[in-house]
Amino acid sequence: MPLLLIDDMKSLYSDPAMSDMRLRTETETFQVHAAVLSARSPVFRAMFTTDMKEKNNGCVDIPDIDNDTLRQLILYMYTDQLEFWSWKMQLCYTRLVTNTTLRA
Repeated sequence: MPLLLIDDMKSLYSDPAMSDMRLRTETETFQVHAAVLSARSPVFRAMFTTDMKEKNNGCVDIPDIDNDTLRQLILYMYTDQLEFWSWKMQLCYTRLVTNTTLRA
């Protein structure tokens, strides 16, 4: 049975050998690929294609998100599939993808 694109993308995320960027919470660092995140988010695209500190440092600090939420958000950005989605993830996703916040 041939592998599907989603399987290849999961494998790409799981293997940090070719990663070129890091996302960092207060307690964990995630190896990611700038091209994937840029394709999925105009906020990341701006960070990685302009002279911003994130591009220069190779790291995006996101201290106000917990590890599990960021892990799921990254997996969603790579695969377009959700394993678990919470309101916290929706807030983070909205902020990262649209550079806006949800209002109650």
